[in-house]
Amino acid sequence: MLIEIATHPATESLAIIAFVFYVTLAARGSIWCWASGFLTSFLYTFIFLGAHVTSQLFLNILYMLMSVWGWYNWTLSTSDSQISIYQFSTIKQQIAVLPLLLLAIAILMVLLPSIFFNVNPLLDASITVFSVYATILTIYRRIESWIYWIALNSCNTYLFSQGELSQTAFLYLSMTLISAYGFFNWRKLQRRDVGGILPDRDRRLCNR
Repeated sequence: MLIEIATHPATESLAIIAFVFYVTLAARGSIWCWASGFLTSFLYTFIFLGAHVTSQLFLNILYMLMSVWGWYNWTLSTSDSQISIYQFSTIKQQIAVLPLLLLAIAILMVLLPSIFFNVNPLLDASITVFSVYATILTIYRRIESWIYWIALNSCNTYLFSQGELSQTAFLYLSMTLISAYGFFNWRKLQRRDVGGILPDRDRRLCNR
């Protein structure tokens, strides 16, 4: 029965719709993005189970756990009305994390090529590592997360267009545009918070 659910066309269609809702709600700063994200990963877990794609199956289980983490973290809020919950990471933080990201890419390329990657190990490893990292940044409401998502979605748009998967390429092109909206909207939310236009209580409600 699980295989029938996984291979049914409606399952993939529902997963795509949930994915669009996830990115759109995240761009708007709504906590419900994590519910959509969990549903997306849950459905894709079934899809990749039916397709026998082990690496993507485990990756989507990881994303489900991260969705729970994201929901919990977004329920927390700052008590200081002069500090926005939307922030950029410091330059020092961004530089410090780069060696860890490069190390993770190298480990995936060297140790797991036969499991995770087929055609382009460097590109596949980079997309995987930076996608997980961008999700962590989103969990902590780091505005630069959208810069990563713009780059990642643009890359996926190109890859799928080269593979003659025009509908999937269009999906990622749409995600690129929504990610650009997310970047500017989070900047606007940051300026609004710092400006004190909304009290702390109303700001929390707006983000749900």
